[in-house]
Amino acid sequence: PAATPDATPPAPTGTGLAPHVAAGLAAVFPLVGGVIFFVLEKKDKFVRFWAMQSIFFGGLAFAISVALRVVAFVFGFLPFIGKLMMFLLLIVYPIFGLAWFIVWVIGIVKAFSGKEWEIPWLGKLARQQLEKTDGAATPPAA
Repeated sequence: PAATPDATPPAPTGTGLAPHVAAGLAAVFPLVGGVIFFVLEKKDKFVRFWAMQSIFFGGLAFAISVALRVVAFVFGFLPFIGKLMMFLLLIVYPIFGLAWFIVWVIGIVKAFSGKEWEIPWLGKLARQQLEKTDGAATPPAA
């Protein structure tokens, strides 16, 4: 007798991958992976959500990193305040990096597990952006 699987495998997305794999890859490569999977996947809402969240997550991390480096450069030339600012940045930058890493790992695990999970603050923004883009793509029913 043939063994029956416990559950049917998820249908492949527009990328040819299972939704949880496509979402997981979007989460593994923030910003770039998000853009790739957002462009390639046109139908699967789960993959599109994780792709949009990845775009926001990677973009925010990049922006914060650049901002902290600019602040360090600008304040590095000031005698007293510059030393104090550099000391504060030496504390803030690793904390930001650790927090980003933890959220990144949680996101990867959740996406590959096929679970919906909103990154705090960014998940809501990603959903709102998806409603705008996906809502505009489909004409209203007559």
